[in-house]
Amino acid sequence: RREREYEQIFNGVNDAIAIFDPETTSFVDVNDSYHELVGCDDLDRIRELGIQGLSATEDGYTAEHGTEL
Repeated sequence: RREREYEQIFNGVNDAIAIFDPETTSFVDVNDSYHELVGCDDLDRIRELGIQGLSATEDGYTAEHGTEL
């Protein structure tokens, strides 16, 4: 029951949420809004791309900086 409630809240918000493991630099989970933001509905593909593959390439926005936050 709690898992279902968690999923409803996690996927019910409009904000994109990604649960990320900074030690392994891999995604644990992302919500529906995150899937929409990155244009990919396949969690395995998002995990394959990793933070490096989904990070902005503009100055000041690096995966390393993101893991520091």
